[in-house]
Amino acid sequence: MTLVILKRKLALAALVAAGLAACDKDPSGPAPAVFSLTACPTGNLPANAPITLNFTQAVSPSTVSGANVIVTNATTGFEIPGGLSLAGNGQQIVFTPSAPLPFGETLSIRVQNLLSVDGTTPLSVRVCNVLTEAAPITQVYWDQIPRATGGLLTGVSMFSPDSGWVAANQVPLYRRVGDRWEVRFNQPYFAASYDVDFVSSQHGWGSHFDTRNSRGVITHSTDGGLTFDTVFTIPSQLITRLRADSAATGKLFGVGGGGSFAQATFYKLNPSNDTWRTTQTLSNGFGASGYSSVSDIDYVASDTNDVVATSRGVRINGSTVIFIPGRIYRSTNAGEAWTEIAGTAADSGKVVSYEGVARRSNGDIWVVGGNGFLGRIANGTTTLTRVNLGIPTRDSTDYQALIYYDVQFAPGNDKVGWVVGSYVTQVQNGEPRRIGLIFGTTDGGTTWTRQGVRGAESYGATFPALQRIEAYSATSAWAVGEGGVVLSFHP
Repeated sequence: MTLVILKRKLALAALVAAGLAACDKDPSGPAPAVFSLTACPTGNLPANAPITLNFTQAVSPSTVSGANVIVTNATTGFEIPGGLSLAGNGQQIVFTPSAPLPFGETLSIRVQNLLSVDGTTPLSVRVCNVLTEAAPITQVYWDQIPRATGGLLTGVSMFSPDSGWVAANQVPLYRRVGDRWEVRFNQPYFAASYDVDFVSSQHGWGSHFDTRNSRGVITHSTDGGLTFDTVFTIPSQLITRLRADSAATGKLFGVGGGGSFAQATFYKLNPSNDTWRTTQTLSNGFGASGYSSVSDIDYVASDTNDVVATSRGVRINGSTVIFIPGRIYRSTNAGEAWTEIAGTAADSGKVVSYEGVARRSNGDIWVVGGNGFLGRIANGTTTLTRVNLGIPTRDSTDYQALIYYDVQFAPGNDKVGWVVGSYVTQVQNGEPRRIGLIFGTTDGGTTWTRQGVRGAESYGATFPALQRIEAYSATSAWAVGEGGVVLSFHP
């Protein structure tokens, strides 16, 4: 009897212990964490950033290896080299590629055989397919043709597709003959050439500065540049821009601009004898109400009465106090008289200088300048509205750190147009490194898209700084600039 009672007590104790154990395992409580990859990376991966993988638990460092985390190009199957590291208290694996990731490609990320720090069951195989970001430039429409020289090109003129002239700051005028360049003008006592404009293969002009006599000079050729004659001079002033209309329109019309440190001077062609004359000089001292040299001039061939121009600004020693602001001018009588468009002078702290101007057939005026300035004055207004092209500047206090030098629309189809310039990418040993910029439009300036050069580094984005653009048509244009670079537009 006693034995039976003892067995019953032992059985009851076991039941109580089991009940208590069952109470400890609360079915409503959280389940132990399972070691896993939380999710595949989402969105388009940046080309110049590492790839981060997040896990539910800290990863055992001994299992983080190239055999267990493998990144490949899903299209080619080739592995992408890089390094692996742990971050985020061990719950992140960071893959840092050895080189920037390719743009617009699908990558396969395979994760396998990883352990958590507590040594749980190895992670099962997980494969993520992710897309890298699109290339910053999709319109790679330009080709670099042989360079005319190693120096700066400041002027360009086309008289047929991929045929024309360039003006070098070191004086020579070059003509493209076949696939090479020939020097057609080079005076050793001239300090510089600024522009060249040929209205046909035989007939054109060049602008220069004669150091010996301290004067601006316009030269003239009627034999394709085999000979040049001086047809105009002006003491102590520059002639920086020439704009002549092609004889194919049935008329010959030309205007020019230049001046000096504190003067804006305008010139006009006498078509009867191919000479030039001064029409107007604007001068008002050396202060903020003054004028400086004309930087660009433009008109539409079908309306030579309405001409527009810009002048550069001058700022001393990088100060925010402007010395002379860039200005915008207009002539409504074919360049005989000029007035400033009121309220459009460049601001002192940012834009400072206007470098290029273009007029469309609908009457719109487009202007480019310092600190990445692109602006539009709509026909019938005097309001200058800025357009942001989205390029950040390295230094907003330096208006030349990001600067657009020229804007032009194609004759015959001025919905097509371009803006060219440059920006500083880095400074080495005190010297800025400049990269060229091109933007194109096909809707008259409503939208602008960055364009690149075939074969250039960074998917077409890295090429020399650009100074001028010349459009022969909507499908043929040249852009020129530093290092003698000549880019040819071939969409």
